[in-house]
Amino acid sequence: MKNSKLLLLVTALLGISVWQAYSQTIMVRDLKLYVNCEEYFIKAMAYHPAPLGYLKMDPQKNTGGGYCSVKKTPFGEWKSACYDSDFFDGSPDVWNRWPAGPEEGWFNALWERDFPIMKELGVNTLRLYNANPTTRQASIEQLGTNGIVEPLGKNHLPFMNLAAEYGFKVIFPLVGDYTLLMNTPEEQYKQFLRNQIDEVGNHSALLMWNFSNELDLANDPGLVSLLNKYMDFIRNYTMSKWNRFIPVTAAVVDIPTSYDNLMATLNVDIFSTNAGYRGTDFQDLWTGEFTEGFSGFSVLSAQYNKPVFIAELGWHQLNSETNYAIPNWFNQIWKDLVNHVDEGCIGGCFFEYSDEPNKADPLQQTMGVVNFTVSISESGVRSDEPDAWNPDTAVKKDFIFESLKSGTVDGVAYNFNTDVFTLIGRSATS
Repeated sequence: MKNSKLLLLVTALLGISVWQAYSQTIMVRDLKLYVNCEEYFIKAMAYHPAPLGYLKMDPQKNTGGGYCSVKKTPFGEWKSACYDSDFFDGSPDVWNRWPAGPEEGWFNALWERDFPIMKELGVNTLRLYNANPTTRQASIEQLGTNGIVEPLGKNHLPFMNLAAEYGFKVIFPLVGDYTLLMNTPEEQYKQFLRNQIDEVGNHSALLMWNFSNELDLANDPGLVSLLNKYMDFIRNYTMSKWNRFIPVTAAVVDIPTSYDNLMATLNVDIFSTNAGYRGTDFQDLWTGEFTEGFSGFSVLSAQYNKPVFIAELGWHQLNSETNYAIPNWFNQIWKDLVNHVDEGCIGGCFFEYSDEPNKADPLQQTMGVVNFTVSISESGVRSDEPDAWNPDTAVKKDFIFESLKSGTVDGVAYNFNTDVFTLIGRSATS
């Protein structure tokens, strides 16, 4: 920012040093991803830690319990802190809230609970799904405009700082909601993107921008063109603001007959597909041999010089371990993925860290490696009660947890903690 006094005000209100975010060099070259000139293989976790207080929101999302209790929005409304599913906001609440909000910042205690667990699993990257673009930094800069009367936006820097402390990279979600895309004036939408890029675009934890998830790109060429326009803006603005290249991707639905066209038309740096729900392997995802009109990603990656990231891989898990038909399903999928590293595959993302009982589909309520149970503080406060700031308890699901941490296939360790380059018999290139 040009005004030094404003810069000091921003950093004071955000509670950070101006030197906390140090950029790193990210490159995509020869179907590989590099961080500081070393090949980087993504072992990601889909992280969307919905607190149990989410279940106590009313239909208007004006209420909630625990960390989903009410919080003042950037526009001066009191709504559940979880109304927008942004669980990565580390901002404080208004000074005169009663009772007082969380001491450290809004969701900080959740990350501090979860990061050691994911580190134990061997995760090196976090994939986020939503971060509100009305940032704290932007609300300071835009006081008096867009209905903003006091600096109450979301602050994602504490999350990014803690991720960096744990050695995690972050796939950060730029606002890509379909309704907003279709109904927001272009300049306002670009401002949303600028807000997010201004906030975290130079952070050392940032690995990639994810711009939208599972939009109907297979049937809507106009939507592809719209995404391409904004992705060009994202690249150009990131470079002009931070003199830094950050890869841009968009996670697509696993529709094999759409891949040849999307590889040719979707202007991403890395092609991401949520194709990890095919069973114990990826079937013909690499060869295309069983699908008419699909060339396979081994061919498409080489043809268009775009590496492939498996943006979700998982299983519709049930509560009882006896319901798992195949004990090491994850390890078999991971083996198939690792076997295609030298054909353009740069990693995968397990879906997901925690169960989400708020989801409508029962099959999607229990897909996590942990589930949350209500915690009770020493004073008897439940973690799902209004204005309670003790996080829910994360309970490891031993069966799937051990698969990710140390599971094997035919005696060979195919898991997040095993070095991928050791498995394929070469070192990370420089």
